[in-house]
Amino acid sequence: MKRFLPLLLAPWLMIITAAAEPGAPSARDSHPLRITQTSPVPFPRALLHQGLREGEAAVVFSIDADGTLLDSMAIRYSQPEFATAALAAMRRWSFEAARIDGEAVPSRGQIELRFSSEGLVVINDVHDINAKFISQISHRNGASRLATPGELDTWPTPREAASPPLPESVRQQAISGTATIDFFIDESGRVRMPAIAGADDPALGVAAVDAVASWTFDPPTREGQPVKVRVKQPFHFRPGDGADAAPPPARP
Repeated sequence: MKRFLPLLLAPWLMIITAAAEPGAPSARDSHPLRITQTSPVPFPRALLHQGLREGEAAVVFSIDADGTLLDSMAIRYSQPEFATAALAAMRRWSFEAARIDGEAVPSRGQIELRFSSEGLVVINDVHDINAKFISQISHRNGASRLATPGELDTWPTPREAASPPLPESVRQQAISGTATIDFFIDESGRVRMPAIAGADDPALGVAAVDAVASWTFDPPTREGQPVKVRVKQPFHFRPGDGADAAPPPARP
């Protein structure tokens, strides 16, 4: 089975220049996910021809410990062209993973881009969606955004949802524990960017992420149309057994 590195839910996002600033933290310090280099994001020409002069797109993305972009997904946009432009530009950007006690860790973050025909403003104080720090994403008007649980026609039904085994390191200690995984289900029913929202033991979180990454669902819909949704799934691990996680996932 393919191994998925656990993602850290970044509580905030920093955008910095490639050069280190005076007084920057040492390598042994902890710091959040950083965007170290960006490139221009052009205003979509087709929208200019339609008379549009502004718009927005919000993107959630994940990187590995080396800063390589692993996945990105538009979770809200005023026009599809803004989402396409944002995602294309981010593939050219450079990132630095978050550090915890000096160790780089895979991370997940969110950024919002606001387009103007006179220039692009990147909003750099948008927090990642993390239940420990941030409430539900704000619902701005837009052509597309994450669906809320109450808007779904039916709650997503798992097609495949294998439970994670109890990690050997925890099994040897004969202890129980819990882990909660935060993830997105996209319009095709695929799990995107699972991340550890909380775990009594890091090994439990890793095992739970590996399991969730392999899950698939019937596509979530709103008024008959496929949509993205963000959910959380708790797992309860017991000695001598695997994890107990009764699908469907918990609602955020």
